[in-house]
Amino acid sequence: MKNVTFFRKKKEKNFATVDTHCLRNPEVSWKAKGIHTFMAQLPDTWELSVEGLKECSKDGRDAVSTGIKELIKHRYLRKFDVRESGRFNKVFYEFHERPYDLSVAHLNDKQMAAYLELSLIHISEPTRPRL
Repeated sequence: MKNVTFFRKKKEKNFATVDTHCLRNPEVSWKAKGIHTFMAQLPDTWELSVEGLKECSKDGRDAVSTGIKELIKHRYLRKFDVRESGRFNKVFYEFHERPYDLSVAHLNDKQMAAYLELSLIHISEPTRPRL
């Protein structure tokens, strides 16, 4: 006998369709699953930052940072630190709905930064999504 009843509503607005791979991965914590799912519904133009994610939740910087690190560990997220003249310049992230294939993860940070500058439109982070 089941022990839960689900009340589902027909969705007409304010919903997202997401890949459930990360949600079903038992190696990923609930914190990282939540961050991944939230990121999956963001527009492609959203510029990712720990501070930006922190402002969309009651979690602090350390909690968000830990979740991001876990997504990086499980290959749902790639982080590229771009340095120019030995100084930190910018961070680029690559979001994946499913873990990326290590066989194609061959670009170093500088090569990836050049690729991203050519292939993506970067704009300032828009106002936070209304929750």
